[in-house]
Parts: sequence; structure tokens; C-alpha cells
Amino acid sequence: MSRYNFDEIVERRGSCSSKWESAPGGGKLPEDIIPMWVADMDFACAPPIVEAVHAAADQRIFGYSHFPDDYFTTVSDFQKRRHNFNVSTDEIIYTEGVVPALSFAVQALSEPDDAVIIQPPVYYPFFNVARAKGRTLLENRLINNNGYYSIDFDNLEELAADPRSKILLICSPHNPVGRVWKPEELIRMQEICQKNGLILLCDEIHNDLIRSGYQHHSVMELFPDADNVVCCTAPSKTFNIAGLGASHMFTHNKEFLEKIRAVVGYTSSNPLTSAASQAALSGKCDEWLDEMNAYQDMVFSRFYELVAEYFPKAVATKAEGTYLAWVDVSAYTTDTKALEKKILDECHVYLEAGDAFGGPGFLRVNLGCPVSYLEEAVRRVAALL
Repeated sequence: MSRYNFDEIVERRGSCSSKWESAPGGGKLPEDIIPMWVADMDFACAPPIVEAVHAAADQRIFGYSHFPDDYFTTVSDFQKRRHNFNVSTDEIIYTEGVVPALSFAVQALSEPDDAVIIQPPVYYPFFNVARAKGRTLLENRLINNNGYYSIDFDNLEELAADPRSKILLICSPHNPVGRVWKPEELIRMQEICQKNGLILLCDEIHNDLIRSGYQHHSVMELFPDADNVVCCTAPSKTFNIAGLGASHMFTHNKEFLEKIRAVVGYTSSNPLTSAASQAALSGKCDEWLDEMNAYQDMVFSRFYELVAEYFPKAVATKAEGTYLAWVDVSAYTTDTKALEKKILDECHVYLEAGDAFGGPGFLRVNLGCPVSYLEEAVRRVAALL
């Protein structure tokens, strides 16, 4: 019996929620919207997080603050407990989000004429991160075999051998295709990086959101002695505190640490953010996380049933991680931007076209929600199509 009610409807309208209130191009979303786009969840945070924020708010003054003495120890302990890797507190860099962290790393560890390799379809900010401040973008597109994605290693070898290539930027688990890269896949990518003198820069923000039967392996776990690895994580997706803006970068390379810190500049603690993050990572919320993942397994199973019943020509990728579904709807239309708008305008369901991720003909669907939201959204869209 679950201690937590993930079927609970938490009213988010009127809370300045981007997901629930911000329409594309500005303006407001309809009052009866079912938003399944922005990657945050509609589940109430674990009670220890809420209690920690209340306790911080009860201080009644929100002045400049420093990190609690044991903050970075808590971060390190969580990675050891949940992801089996060791990192010392002086090997952690705090930033206010993983996307800024990736940008800082690219700026610090490459030059304007260098190239950054990414693996589309991928989270759309990767395209801008890879092009930041004059860097060249190289695309190692994933191979789609009827909804199962794999890495084109032959092409990756060619791109890595390009003398401009300096960084391989990967997403693990992969957003939006939902792959949890296997150790042998990560090892081969690292071998290619080391052979060609590339930095392996890994976004692991979804590392705790793993579907039943799969296991995430961090690059920090697999390559504990490597000096070319930088890893970025955050409690934001895991514990649904993305609006508080905390993330952590890890590397064992002292030169990298110095260069990245020089680009990041001065960082200070937000008293509410550090309270929430430390409570989330302390171990007090591990049971909530495990039960949330079990609930997500059920939501995904229901999603696959509904897609098969109502949209038989669509191909839903079997997600191994994240709470994001990736669906091939090209049998219905290849103009997914128009489909996104039609579904939003006529069904008041907000799904994301895959175009921005490098996947036209696909939709990305956020399933981090009560199953009742999913069922109502499918009912509306099925009535339209």
C-alpha cells in the first residue's frame, strides 16, 4: 500500500506555472487545459521537502546566505547511495540549472572554433549549447529501428576524428527517446572520446527516473579514474523542484574544475532552494521516489494501451527512463507543428511537436501526471482524430 497519493489532483492554476498557464508565443492557456509539455510533474513534492521549505520560510528574512555546512556532503552521499559513485565535496560545482551548467562547461573547456557533437533527436537546448559562442554543431543522429533507438557508432567515429571535435555532449537517460544507455554503449562512447582526445560531457538529469527492469549507470560510476568526464545532475526532475533551480556538476579533473568555476563565477545559496534540495537528497525522500517510479510504470503501461486502442498507426517508443513518451505519428501526419496547434486549439491538450528536438513526425508527451489526466487527454484527442 503506497504511503503517497499520486492520483491526487493538485491545483496549479493561479500559481504562475509555466506548464499550466503559458501559451506558445505568449498569452494564457485555456482554463480546462491538460498540459503534457513542460518537463515537470503534477505530483505533490515529498513531505520532507515541503516541511524544509516551510521551516526556511518561517525564518521570515530571505537575505544573502551561504550553503549549509553539510550541503555538498549530502549531495555526495546521495550519488553514492543511489548511483554508486564517489565524488568529493571539492569536486562538485553548484549551478542554477543543468542547461546553464552544460553551457558553462562548453565555454570553459572548448574554444570558439571547436566542434561539439550531439545525438538528435535530443532535448532542444542542446542545439544552442553546442553552438554557443561560435562553436560548431555536429550531429550524430540516433538510429530509429521501429521505435527502438541506438547509437550510430560508425558515424560517431567519423565525427570524433574531425580535428575540430572537442566535446561529445550526451543525454543519459536520453530525452526525448527514453533510452537508458547500457554500460557497453557508454564504454564504447568513452573509448571513442579517449581515442580522439574528446571530453565526454553528460547530462544525467533524469538519472533517478528509471522504468522497471532497467538500471541507470552514471559515467561517474563507469569511469571513476577518467580525466575527460564531466557529469551534470539535479534534484529538479527527480523530486519535482525544477522551479527552485539547483543543479550539480561533477568531475575528477582539477583543471576542468578550475576552468568551469572561472566561467560560472560567484554562486550563492538561495535559502529556500538549498533547504529543499538538501531535504530531497538526504534519504528522507527515497521512499517517495521509489513509489513515484512505480506509479509511473503504471501510467506508461496505461499509455501504451491507450495508444494501441485509439491510435493504432502510431508507434510509441518503449521508455526505459524519464517520464516522457516519444511517439511516432508520421502515419497520420508529418506536419507535427500543425498537429500540436490543432490539438491545443481544439482539444485543449498541450503536447509538444518533435520538430524542435530534431524529430519531425513525432510528439513528446509528459506522463508525469495522475493517470486521470492521461485518460482525459486521450479521450479528447481521440474524439478529434
